Amino acid sequence: GFPMSASSLPPRSRKRKSYYEIINGVKYDRGMIQAALKHRINKEDGKKDLIRVKGAKAIISEALDGGKYTSTEKKTMEYLRNRFCFSKKAKVHMDHQLQKFAGKGRTAEEIISKLEGTIVDIEASFEKFRKTVKSAKADVEYTVKQSQALLDQLRKTLGVKVRK
Repeated sequence: GFPMSASSLPPRSRKRKSYYEIINGVKYDRGMIQAALKHRINKEDGKKDLIRVKGAKAIISEALDGGKYTSTEKKTMEYLRNRFCFSKKAKVHMDHQLQKFAGKGRTAEEIISKLEGTIVDIEASFEKFRKTVKSAKADVEYTVKQSQALLDQLRKTLGVKVRK
């Protein structure tokens, strides 16, 4: 299991000597670790400390501070996800922000390919819609013709003359 006490993490230093925090010989992003520690809610029941949306926002802000999501930041995120318990909303927020950020790193070819796929999907949906409308129009025209025939038959039966 993972150590649960703050004492298991290196002490906070007043000066930011390094961008990294070394825990059990592994290099992690110090800002992300500090954001998690600052925003954790201690459960005091032997369970993992909780982090809510506000903490998740702080962690993500630290993770994406350099304009890149580095392998160290990814490793730190994995460590934090295992070390702390994140609320459902916090998890959704982090996943959404990371996906949004990942989207910014796509190549023009990937974006164009995705857009082309979307355009094909829209065209297929529009064609399906057009056929549905055409079918509905045919149904309405048939119903109008049927109604007209019934009305004509009723008038004939009742001997009603239509003024023109």
